[in-house]
Amino acid sequence: MKEGKAQEATDELASYLRRDPHDVAARQTYLILLYEQGRYAETACEATSLLKDESSWSGSTLVYRALAEQRLGQTGEALRDFRDAAANVSAPRAERVFAANSEIELLIRDGNFAEAQKAVEGIAREAADFGFYYRKGIVADALGHNVDAQSAYQAAINKAIKDSDRATALAAAGQVAMRRSRWTEASGLLRAAHEIEPQNLDFRRALAEVDRHLGKYDEAAKLIRAVLAVAPSTHDREVLAELLVSRKEWALAAEQYTELLTEPSGIEDHYRLTMRLAQIYRELGRHLDAEATLRKAVSIKMTPEALAALATQLDMDGRTSEAAQVLETSVALRPGAQGHAQLSVLYEKLGNHAAAITHLQDALRIADSP
Repeated sequence: MKEGKAQEATDELASYLRRDPHDVAARQTYLILLYEQGRYAETACEATSLLKDESSWSGSTLVYRALAEQRLGQTGEALRDFRDAAANVSAPRAERVFAANSEIELLIRDGNFAEAQKAVEGIAREAADFGFYYRKGIVADALGHNVDAQSAYQAAINKAIKDSDRATALAAAGQVAMRRSRWTEASGLLRAAHEIEPQNLDFRRALAEVDRHLGKYDEAAKLIRAVLAVAPSTHDREVLAELLVSRKEWALAAEQYTELLTEPSGIEDHYRLTMRLAQIYRELGRHLDAEATLRKAVSIKMTPEALAALATQLDMDGRTSEAAQVLETSVALRPGAQGHAQLSVLYEKLGNHAAAITHLQDALRIADSP
C-alpha cells in the first residue's frame, strides 16, 4: 500500500472507530496500519487498549505491541510481550515461533545469552527453520559451547533456502572451527561461503587467516591483497606484512612495516610495529637499522623486552659493554632469572668474573624461588 493511500485508509478507520469503537476487526486493522506507517507510540497505545478488553485480546496484538516497543527502544517491555506471545498455546504455531525468535534476537543483541539459551530451549520443539538454528548457534557460540554451536550452524546450513543465508551459516560454522583450531574443516566451510559470496570481504579475511595457519601463504596473501584493493585498512596491511614475514620476504615486509609506522596510531601499536620492524632489519642483516629502530622502541615505551632486544643487538655488533649497561636497566625494571643469566654471560665475555658470578647466583636464586 502506497504511503498516501495508507494514510488515507488509516484516517478513514480512525474516523469510523470514533463512531464504532467496539469493532474489534477494524481496530486490529488500524493497529497494523499504524505500525506499518512507523507510528510506534500510537501502535503501542492502541495495542494496550485492545489487550485490556478480553473480547479483543489476541496473540497477534501482543506481538504488534512488542514490535512497537522494540522500535521505541523499550527492550524490557518488548521482551516481556514477546515471551508472553511465545507462551500463548492458543496462538498459531507460526506466531509463537515468530515471537520466540524475536525474543531470542533481542536477548542476543542485549548480550543476555543465558536467557537466550532458555528461550531457544523453550521453542525448540516447534521451531525448525534457518532463523531458529542460526540464532541457536549464535547463543551457543557466545556461551563457549563450540560443539553445540557447530551442530546448530550445520542445521542452519541444511535449512537455508536463500544462498545468502547459507553463506552466513557456513561462515559462522567456519569461525567456530577456527576457534577450535580445526583449520582444514574451517577452510572447507569458509571456501564454500566465499564461493557463494566472492565479494564478501569478511569471508576473504577469515579465509586468509585459515590459509595462513595451513601454511598457504601465497593464497592468503592473494586474498588480503584483493581485500586491500577494495577497502584499504591498517589492519589488513599489517596482516599482509605478517604474511610477508611468514614467507621470509624480509625486504617487502620491511617496506610494509615502514609504511605502517607513518600512519597515526596509539603508543602500544606504534611500539609493537617498531619492535617488529627491528626484528626484520636483523633478519636482513641491517644491524645499524635494527639498533636505531630498537632505540626508537625504547623511547616509545621502555620495557624489559625492548631493552633486552637492544642489548642482544649491541652484543651481536661487538659492543658488549654497552649491551651489559642496557641489560642492567632491563633487569632493574623486571628482575628475572633469564635477564641475570644473560648478564652473567656478558660479564664473563668482558672478563668481569665477579659480576658474572653474582648475576649467575641471582639467576639461580630466582629460578629456585616459588
